[in-house]
Amino acid sequence: MEQEKARKQEQRQQSERFNTPAERVHLQEASKLLNLDREPTLKEIFVKRKELDKWENQVPNDDQQIRWKDETIRGTSETYRWIHIFENQRQQAQDQLEHINWINPFKLKENRMTKEQAERDMSKAEDQITSGDKTLDAYREKLGFHTEKEFQQVQRQHQTDYPGLLEKNRQIRGHIHQERKVLEKAETAHQNAFVRQVASLYSKRTEMRYISLKTAKRLMDMKQANGNQVVPIETIQNTLNNRKEDIQRLHGEIDRVNRQRSRLQRAEGYLNNYKKYHALVEKIENNPFLKGKLLVSKSAKQEYDQAISTRETYQDSMKKEGVSGRKDLEKQFHNLGKMEAGVPAFKDQIQSQEKGIDLLDAIMKGVEQAGRNMQREQKLPQQHLAKTKNKGKIRHRGWEMVR
Repeated sequence: MEQEKARKQEQRQQSERFNTPAERVHLQEASKLLNLDREPTLKEIFVKRKELDKWENQVPNDDQQIRWKDETIRGTSETYRWIHIFENQRQQAQDQLEHINWINPFKLKENRMTKEQAERDMSKAEDQITSGDKTLDAYREKLGFHTEKEFQQVQRQHQTDYPGLLEKNRQIRGHIHQERKVLEKAETAHQNAFVRQVASLYSKRTEMRYISLKTAKRLMDMKQANGNQVVPIETIQNTLNNRKEDIQRLHGEIDRVNRQRSRLQRAEGYLNNYKKYHALVEKIENNPFLKGKLLVSKSAKQEYDQAISTRETYQDSMKKEGVSGRKDLEKQFHNLGKMEAGVPAFKDQIQSQEKGIDLLDAIMKGVEQAGRNMQREQKLPQQHLAKTKNKGKIRHRGWEMVR
C-alpha cells in the first residue's frame, strides 16, 4: 500500500510538473472513463481505444441488419401484393366462366372464345401465384413466418421498432465518438508531458521545448542506450560530424583503390597494344626484304609509318597513366594488391560507423526543426504588432483626409 501510495504521489508530481491544468483535466476525464483512481497509462488508453474500435465496427453491422430486415419486409409485402393481383385476375376469369350462357345458340362462337380466354387468364394467373409463393418461401425462412397474418404481425412490429433502432445506433456512435475524443486528449496530454520531460533534460537549449514527439522518443532511446545518462546535443552533433567525416574518408580510400585499379587496367591495355605495334615495327626493320619494300611500295611505307605513329600514341597514353613499362606495371599492380587487402577493413569500419548514425542524424534534424519552430513562433507576436501599427497608421491617414 505504501509503495502504491508513493507511486501515485510520484505520478501526481510528474503530471503537475509537465502537464498544463487543461491537460490534467483531460487526464482526469480519461480516469473517470476507465474507472481508475489515478491517471491512466498510455497502454490502458491504447487498450480502451481498441475496445472502442471493435464496438464501433459492430454498429454498422447492426445498421446493415436493420436495413436488410426493412428491405426484406418490403420485398415480402410487394410479393403478397402481386399474388393478390393475380388471385383477383383468376377469380375474375372464374366468374366469366360461370356466367357464360350456353343456352343461347347465337352466342355459341362468342362463348367459346370467352371460355378459351378465361382459361388462358386463369392458367397465367396460377403460374404467377405459384412463382410468387416460391419467392415467399425464401422470405418465410428469413423472417420466420408461415402465413400472411403472421407476416403482418412481423411487419407491424418492425415498423414500430425501426426508428428506435436507428436512433439507438446513432446514439451509440455519438457515445463512441465522445469517448474516443476523451482518450485522444488524454493521450495527447501524456505525449506532451513526455516531450516536456525530455526537453527539461536540456534546459539550457530553449529550442528543445519545440521538439516533436518522435525526436523526444529518439533522445530517450539514446539516453537509455547510454546507461540512462543524458547525452548533450553538442556531443550528438560532434559524434555525427566525426562519423560522417570518417565514413567519407573511408569511402575516399576505397575510391582511391578503385581509381588505381582502373588506371592500371587502362595502362595494361595501352602496354599490350604498344607491344603489338612495337613487334610489327621491329619485324619490318629487322627484315631486309620488308625494309627494302618500303622504298618501292607506297602502301607498305604508309603501313610502316602508321605502325610507328600508333606505337608512339600507346606509349604516350601509357606514360600519362604513370607507367613506364612492364616491370613498372607489375610493381604497381603488386602495390595495388597491398592496397586492396585493406578494403575489407575499410568496409567494416564504414559499417561500424554507420551503426546508429540514422538515429543521430534524425535527432539533429529534429532539433534543427525545433529551432525553426521556435523562431517562427517568436516572429508571430512581432508580425501581429507590425500589422496593428500599420492599421493604426492607415486609420490616422484616413482621419487626416476626412479633416
